Amino acid sequence: MEPSEKQHSSSHKKTAVPIRAYIFTIIFLPIIIFVLQVWTSHGAKEFYDTNLEKILMYEIPIIRMNVIGAILFSSIFYLITKVSMVRLRDELSYQKSQTQYYQEQVDSSSKLLWRSYEKLMGIKNREEAKKVMELFINSNEFVEAVQLYTYTESITNKEYIVKVQYLDGNVNEGVNINGLINHYYSVNIKVYKDFQKYVLNHMDSDPDIKLKNLSRFISIYTKEILGKQYKNLNERDGNKFAFVLLATQLLFADEKQDTDISVLGVPKRKFEEKLVEYRTGIFRGIVIGRNYMFKHNNARQSSKQNRVYSSVPLIFQDKKSILLISFNNEILSDENWLDKIDQLSDDILNMLEESLEKEYNVDKEYIL
Repeated sequence: MEPSEKQHSSSHKKTAVPIRAYIFTIIFLPIIIFVLQVWTSHGAKEFYDTNLEKILMYEIPIIRMNVIGAILFSSIFYLITKVSMVRLRDELSYQKSQTQYYQEQVDSSSKLLWRSYEKLMGIKNREEAKKVMELFINSNEFVEAVQLYTYTESITNKEYIVKVQYLDGNVNEGVNINGLINHYYSVNIKVYKDFQKYVLNHMDSDPDIKLKNLSRFISIYTKEILGKQYKNLNERDGNKFAFVLLATQLLFADEKQDTDISVLGVPKRKFEEKLVEYRTGIFRGIVIGRNYMFKHNNARQSSKQNRVYSSVPLIFQDKKSILLISFNNEILSDENWLDKIDQLSDDILNMLEESLEKEYNVDKEYIL
């Protein structure tokens, strides 16, 4: 027997038979009979013969036994019954505790097995996702890379924070992709709440009302950014500018449009070039919450010049995730390149969903 079983068995205590049952049957009843005998032997014989004998020696018709015998028999029967009931109760209690113990062991083993299965499925899902990404890249001449990220959002009294973590990906041979590994984006909570208030809440408003509110948001935070000296611009300003850029795109067209718009104006183009270096494309895609296209224009990195990206939100392994698809600049030669990017973004999402669903069904059939 395993140590845990020994401990479990020893923890079960038997119920003691109440001592009053023994006292009454073994001690008290014989004393009563003895007292009656002594009493009848010392002058009480007449009283006994006249009164008590009729009662004690009266034969009960049904059981053909006198009263004193019935009392003695009943007492013994009571003791035996009591002992048997206690033993039965102990046995039932023990069986119940054993059943509960082994049920707990089964439950514990089942949980461990399920956790192992979930872990295995997580690995298999990632492997399957990687196969899909590789197939997608190889079958599309404009696609350079596909990267899968998970992310979490948190809101405090002071900040809106997004944590982005690289999960997996696939890159075409000879393509230089500097993916994020683990990155935090944070911005003042007022910027986030104002974006909700002036931008997202008015996307379906009357055009004049939409124009008024989006313009107000852009004006407020453009002034804040331009109020700083160029040398003092930092990553938090880049994150703030991400909201301004989103609002501008949504104002003039929608989030799919070509992003070659000077948000801060030509005189401040230098500011804008500095701010976009903070690589907030994924961040903007998370904030907008749906397929989002952006471009990378950086003259100092010619290999990335005019590279186009599409971020596609999805749930992967029960976590909020983003697929980041990188397209080479050759796709821009297509007259309908925006629609083409949209279609390709939907294609890979459908491929991934179908592949994972198929894998899940195969594993389910195997288990059953």
